[in-house]
Amino acid sequence: MGNFLSLIAVENKKLWKRISTVIMIPILIALVFAWGGLEKLITNMVMNKAGNQTTSQSQSVGNWKDKLKAENTMLQKAIDEAEKSEWLQAKQGIDSDKRKIAENEYRINHDMEPSKDGNPDFWEVVTSLSVWSFIALLAVIACTALVAGEFSEGTMKTMILRPFTRWQILTAKLIVVVLYTLVLTVVAFISALIVSLIFFGSHGIGDNVFLWIGGKIFCVPGLVGSLADFGLNFLTALVYVIFTFAICAMSRSRALATGLSIFLMLGGSFTTELAMNFSWGKYIFFADTNFSYFITKGAPFYGITLASALIICAAYCVAFLAAGYVIFMKRDIA
Repeated sequence: MGNFLSLIAVENKKLWKRISTVIMIPILIALVFAWGGLEKLITNMVMNKAGNQTTSQSQSVGNWKDKLKAENTMLQKAIDEAEKSEWLQAKQGIDSDKRKIAENEYRINHDMEPSKDGNPDFWEVVTSLSVWSFIALLAVIACTALVAGEFSEGTMKTMILRPFTRWQILTAKLIVVVLYTLVLTVVAFISALIVSLIFFGSHGIGDNVFLWIGGKIFCVPGLVGSLADFGLNFLTALVYVIFTFAICAMSRSRALATGLSIFLMLGGSFTTELAMNFSWGKYIFFADTNFSYFITKGAPFYGITLASALIICAAYCVAFLAAGYVIFMKRDIA
């Protein structure tokens, strides 16, 4: 066990000795700041436009509750019509509508009036800055450098000659890549907290947020909600990293692994749109990897839950890893 831990330490040192790996940290921070600045600019434009219109609407306590009740009636009608429809895509928004109804009912029952000023609160901004696609992209690049890069640089031969089995070498690299993805996620979260405070202030920092879990609405502290969102986004990024890792182990090509991963990330939304037209679409790899969407907006696919989406993606990841390990164990490294 001690030897294996030392192998992990060696692989981790090799990863951080690469200049590209270190540079990715400030790049990620800069991306979060740029994204936050863009959100601030858009928010100011929207608020200025709204300020030119009449804003002298004073809502009574009963008025906002009546509006939420009316909205729930409309949403329930839409759900009933969608349930009767034979067109599968018409059913895709059912879970989102159910989530909104549950949130409105919670607000009515607990006298929680929705915000009227139009300004995003602190935790809403933090969640919007999760930038999981950037995290996945940077982690994918680091993964290809650590795995496929050793083939192109010729250092994999010397690794095989050491007193470690091939599966130990590959597992150590996998653990290091997962830890690096976790580091990127933590950096992104801390950066999002700072950016939200700088650009939008502490408005709503003590507010609760709503999470949709298992068909029920939960009102939790903003910090808990943001941690859940970033945690699920970490798992989303990890799916792409594991796929890249397996491709690197099988093909030894950095370009192929990086290209395929970026293609799937960019084409994920398009794949989801196509998959919505088929009952089996929810079982396609990468079609439902946006795990945080389940707890913030509702299931993107009709008839699927967060748990089932995690199981489906986990099964694909295990299959890819198994293929990667088998090919890596049998191939000629020389």
